[in-house]
Amino acid sequence: MARAVLRDKRAPWEVGQAIVAAWFKVLQNPDGRLTATEGLELKQVFEEIFATPIHDVILDPADNESINILVPQPPKEVHTQADLLSYLAKFHNNTQPHHFHEELGDAIIFGCGK
Repeated sequence: MARAVLRDKRAPWEVGQAIVAAWFKVLQNPDGRLTATEGLELKQVFEEIFATPIHDVILDPADNESINILVPQPPKEVHTQADLLSYLAKFHNNTQPHHFHEELGDAIIFGCGK
């Protein structure tokens, strides 16, 4: 399960809108890259959208060689290996034909940027 909780009357598209707005802003810069300043501005916007506290905003690396990979913690309701097996089975039964690890892999790769 996603750990991000939106504030009342907020929608996921607002996160995307904030990022695209930042892209328009930074394209006025000579290098067209997001800077730490834009990252802080995005954090402030995200704090208005999410009820979940924002620990950090990590910008896609500028060197085009490396990536950041965010590895989530196990779901909060999972405490044992049996719980995890049950969680995975429930996910698979509710979202066939995809397995949890397939969805997770896609999400992680998408989150890496580029």
